[in-house]
Amino acid sequence: MNIEFDESELTGFNDQAKDTLVDKTRLFATDLIEESNRLESNRNSSGGAPEITSSNVIHANIFLRELLSPKKKKISHKTLLISSSIAPLFVGLMYDKDKLQDGLYFIGFIIMIAVSILLTTVSIFKE
Repeated sequence: MNIEFDESELTGFNDQAKDTLVDKTRLFATDLIEESNRLESNRNSSGGAPEITSSNVIHANIFLRELLSPKKKKISHKTLLISSSIAPLFVGLMYDKDKLQDGLYFIGFIIMIAVSILLTTVSIFKE
């Protein structure tokens, strides 16, 4: 099977870039073929002759693209991760056994622990 690119699509590519494009395209095609075979072998419970369908190739492509380009995280998710890392630090800084004898300080300390646990739990489930 030969795959060709239209020269008009490669405007600005030098010869080395074109060679690299061909090599990387072959590498991706090889990975796509391997993943398609893996998916087919998982679905072929009878052990018969392999039959790779277009859906196998489509699913393999989706899997490889998700694997190769992880989703970008939103700023709110990054903020959540940072705050879930900093909250336990504040809990540790707040710990003072003498101040914890005061009822109001103790309630604030418990609230900070709860916030820290909540932020960490939410950030884990968002992953």
